[in-house]
Amino acid sequence: MNVLRRKGRKTIAIIGCGAQSRYILDTLSALQIKCRIFLIDPLGKGPKEVHGIPVSRISPVKNIRKFLRKKNIKIVFTAISANAEKARILEYLRKDFCFPPLIHPQTVISSSAKLEDACVINPFVYIGPNALIKRGTFIHSFVNIDHDCEIGECANLAPGVILAGRVKIGKCAYIYTSASIIPDIRVGDFSIIGAGSNVLRNVSPGRTVVGNPAIPLKNAKQ
Repeated sequence: MNVLRRKGRKTIAIIGCGAQSRYILDTLSALQIKCRIFLIDPLGKGPKEVHGIPVSRISPVKNIRKFLRKKNIKIVFTAISANAEKARILEYLRKDFCFPPLIHPQTVISSSAKLEDACVINPFVYIGPNALIKRGTFIHSFVNIDHDCEIGECANLAPGVILAGRVKIGKCAYIYTSASIIPDIRVGDFSIIGAGSNVLRNVSPGRTVVGNPAIPLKNAKQ
């Protein structure tokens, strides 16, 4: 957060123009960050503007890099709900630009928790002792992450998700609204937990599970 707290007006880019970009804009406002903002649509499917800020449609990612350098932009946030695409863009750009974590002021985070770069933490989130939030993770409001949990790179936790202690969430996993996971569960990379599910067993990589108790979804693409 230090890079955002430095004095002076900043120039910031947000890659993505969907719902996640609006959350990021709200958090920047709540933090009272003085900045000029560029919005970039890498997929060409979004709106022409977000909150009055025009959107530039730029692809592929090498052209995004050129744009950021031309505008002398150092600070970048990713606002892409497609987890795998977010991971790809972060991997391509992270060595050349700063991707600071963005934390809404109305959160509670243990002093022993660790947050890596490019993660976004929305309001009314609790992150417990010794938790690890890895790069690019997006955590929506009213999420509870208990002690010693590990959230994998570019995972997405929807509103109301509850993780008990020592849960491990894999890379690019998507945990939908109000799902709950009991202690010591492992959720594999690229897996999906359906809304309202109660996860009592480990979830294999790429698996979709739903229900209470959560079971694999038949005919889901793996």
